[in-house]
Amino acid sequence: MPSFIEVQYFSAPSSTTNSNEQESASIIHQATKAVQDVKGDFKFSLGTHVKENDVIQFTAEWTDGRSYADVQNSSEYKAVTEKLQSTLGTPKSIFHVELSRRAFGPGGPLTGAVVEYVQAYYPVSQATPEFQKDLGVDFLRFEKIFQRDGPNGPDLAYGWVVEEQEHESVQGEKTKCWFIARRWESMADFERAMQTQAFKDAFPILMAWQANFKMWHVEQRS
Repeated sequence: MPSFIEVQYFSAPSSTTNSNEQESASIIHQATKAVQDVKGDFKFSLGTHVKENDVIQFTAEWTDGRSYADVQNSSEYKAVTEKLQSTLGTPKSIFHVELSRRAFGPGGPLTGAVVEYVQAYYPVSQATPEFQKDLGVDFLRFEKIFQRDGPNGPDLAYGWVVEEQEHESVQGEKTKCWFIARRWESMADFERAMQTQAFKDAFPILMAWQANFKMWHVEQRS
């Protein structure tokens, strides 16, 4: 079933020292407990970016079929926002993604110990409905090859970011972002998959789209 998620980034103490790591863990624990007290049809996760460990990521999915616009007007959304900001401060960034499937639940990408995220940026003038459809078809071609000896099962979701995004390499217009979330048990599992022949065979399909992209990983903490 299609779904949408909200992603928020917050600043956290850099975990280069044990005291900062403990402080970050404590803040995440407080935020988790606060959001868990809100009643509503949503699931969420909190974690830290693996490389940029001074970034806390909150990812939530509303599971009752409402649009993100309707959710944003709901009492539980406002309560979640208040709880997050009271514990984590003002978010650095917020965006929404319409996904191909549910992100939580059995086999969902946000149920892993580590979640891989990818955003690929395309100029709005290029990202026509036909372009988006063709890219989706090519991604499934990539995935079919990658699964040959890559991840154990399609524990991923993909779709388009709702909001148009700025990108430094695109001048004069904003971009549409293709978005992927994939479940891993550990960073070691991800790194092994990147070394498989299946990934090497599939990767040129993605590179042919010549996109600016970013990849990051979140270690789940909630």
